[in-house]
Amino acid sequence: MGFRIGRGEAVLFNNCAVLHNRTTFEDDSPRWTSGFGIASTASRAPTAQGRYRLLNSQFVIDECAAGDADAAKLRLDVLKHVRQLAVTGAVETLGEALIRHASLPEQAQIDSLHISISAVHGMEYLLTWNCAHIANAVLRPRIEAVCRLYGYEPPIICTPQELMEA
Repeated sequence: MGFRIGRGEAVLFNNCAVLHNRTTFEDDSPRWTSGFGIASTASRAPTAQGRYRLLNSQFVIDECAAGDADAAKLRLDVLKHVRQLAVTGAVETLGEALIRHASLPEQAQIDSLHISISAVHGMEYLLTWNCAHIANAVLRPRIEAVCRLYGYEPPIICTPQELMEA
């Protein structure tokens, strides 16, 4: 089955429950890609609206700024008031270590940085729909081991759906 979505439309799939693929995006594609970190106001507390703070990073901003200019502006407007985490040398070092030691592929460098910025800043949760390189049950133990080896407690990596249904 194949289809093309129009401007302003979106198709959402639960990457952990639906087998799907897509054709290659063109360079100026207005696709929406983002990753977020979540810090809870009560450690490991039951999920409830208002219990979490949404945080992002320059990596998320860069991804959201790519593609179609009109779509990018809409994405960036959503993030305008979301607190941004600092990219530090420690973030970059841990990101490189995740590529080297956690079996993340070279093309997953930005994914490793999403993980490292969450760990370095002590995020409790890293929410993602990227089940290939981030929310991956096979890679997760390796990711956690590398974070701990470098002195950081890894975030709980899960999909937004997993957190909200907990």
